[in-house]
Amino acid sequence: MISAIDPQRVIPTFHISNSSDALFDLASLDQSSNTTSVPPSPTSTHREEIRAVLAVLRHGDRTPKQKLKMIVKNQQFLELFAKYVKNPKEELKLKSAVELQDVLDVTRLLLSSMQEDEDSETECELSYKLLQIKSVLEKGGHFSGINRKVQLKPVKFEMENGIEVVREILLIVKWGGELTEFGRHQARILGSKFRMTMYPGEDGLLRLHSTYRHDLKIYSSDEGRVQVTAAAFTKSFLNLEGELTPILVSLVRKDKAVNEMLDDSSNAVPEMTAVKSILIQTLNNDKTFDDNDINTAAPTGAQSLVKSLKTIDNPWKTMKRLHELISSLTQQLYVKLCSPEAETISLNAGETIRLMHERWKKLEKDFFIKRKNIFDISKIPDIYDCIYYDILHNYHLGLNGLDELFNLAKSLANFVVPQEYGITNEEKLSIGKKICEKLLKKIWFDLSLAAKGEAGQGDQNIVGLGPDGKYTQGIHEGKSGHGHVRSRFYFTSESHLHSLLNVIRLSNNILNFQKAKQIETIEQLNYLTHIVFKLFENLEAPIDSAERFRIEFWLSPGAAPTLFMKPPNSNPTSPPAPPHLSNNNSSSNNNSSNNINNN
Repeated sequence: MISAIDPQRVIPTFHISNSSDALFDLASLDQSSNTTSVPPSPTSTHREEIRAVLAVLRHGDRTPKQKLKMIVKNQQFLELFAKYVKNPKEELKLKSAVELQDVLDVTRLLLSSMQEDEDSETECELSYKLLQIKSVLEKGGHFSGINRKVQLKPVKFEMENGIEVVREILLIVKWGGELTEFGRHQARILGSKFRMTMYPGEDGLLRLHSTYRHDLKIYSSDEGRVQVTAAAFTKSFLNLEGELTPILVSLVRKDKAVNEMLDDSSNAVPEMTAVKSILIQTLNNDKTFDDNDINTAAPTGAQSLVKSLKTIDNPWKTMKRLHELISSLTQQLYVKLCSPEAETISLNAGETIRLMHERWKKLEKDFFIKRKNIFDISKIPDIYDCIYYDILHNYHLGLNGLDELFNLAKSLANFVVPQEYGITNEEKLSIGKKICEKLLKKIWFDLSLAAKGEAGQGDQNIVGLGPDGKYTQGIHEGKSGHGHVRSRFYFTSESHLHSLLNVIRLSNNILNFQKAKQIETIEQLNYLTHIVFKLFENLEAPIDSAERFRIEFWLSPGAAPTLFMKPPNSNPTSPPAPPHLSNNNSSSNNNSSNNINNN
């Protein structure tokens, strides 16, 4: 376990640039402007060369992630579990087309046998959930290319003839979370901007490739939306032609070790669970927040958190109003579902009105726990994701109350999401290190080798541009890297970006106080949020001088809702969000005097 990110532990000659350009937004994703918000590197009178570009990036716009849970003890599901499981006490995951078809067949069989007896409340609930599973598995007419998986967890055992057998199973169906066409569009824009701005000179990247000086590798977690984001980004970054699948297969590393580095937060679960219990108590409080309440809920005093709490005002009343708006939305969707034209209504990504209604109906039910008379604050990020998605992609349905629902969900999410990774600075640092420890070690390993002039060490699949103009692999493996540029792009999810940023902000010797405070003004880490480390070498400074190397730290909070736009030739029935809603997301972060631009 590393106690802090301290550059001096790895490369004694590092120092963080304190210039005004060391912290800023990379660029807006809006292609309507021909300008870029990337400032030039600090003016220098000495000879300086770039040695490394390391970036950690979040995936692009996605469909809402959804989950359904139910206890099953039907013989058909028990037989399905026995068919595929190796150890009956272990969890079973089904993802292949054949496996999902078996689940669909069992679901259809159970539904057909239940149609004659649906009088009891239990049977009606079971029938409702089975219908939802059927709709999810039948979505698109095939299983390829759609992110769906089924988990079966044994929860009850009985002894039978001296053998322990499974009697009840927790069935979990997960779907959604797919990268949208808009998300691919965003990733391509960002890849192009990286190609044009991250390397010195007008043709810096192409020049590096043509001289075999570019040591490039791309890594991704195993989530489909993250992998496709990486492939779309890489296609534009390297100015490649063709489909994304060959790029994903040949240029993006996504093995088990990489996934453990970019998608494993299990070590932090106990601490995050404890934090969640505190957040539940904080927000389930029917009183207006005063200064003491705000100081207790946000002891770090971060500007973005304080602003959110003041907007929330009375958390119980705000969540109650949010729940009322969700109920109104589900009622409107039910009316559309029962209308004759329900089957002809066009929605984004092949979703039907039935699935959209069930998505919101589930949130309505799960958000407020009647038996405890409390709100489940863990559903707030899901609510915000759903309303963000529907305003961007399904605004054409003309549903009432979306604007207010969006703004209330946003104010709550702006507080809940960052606080899930720790309430105090000590908790944020501890949770952050546990989530991204492996990634932190890899980043400093990359910087260390780049400073030593070693290309290709500790990695495989180096990519370069050969004499024939085609990208090849295995270049410079294990050879001297003098004059090379080491580029490493790590594609991951929101949890790792929050964790990494917390560790960077709160560790000693990384950022000065002013820069750390600037980070605290950021309200959200939106889709395609990215953190970039650029290592420069001063060739005129002595080898052992502290001035030999410097790092620039770049930060962009990604594609904020103010930049709602549709890609060219997109579905004309899904217009961009209305300007009056987009403008509601503006904040003080957009001040020209602030180097962090929340766009």
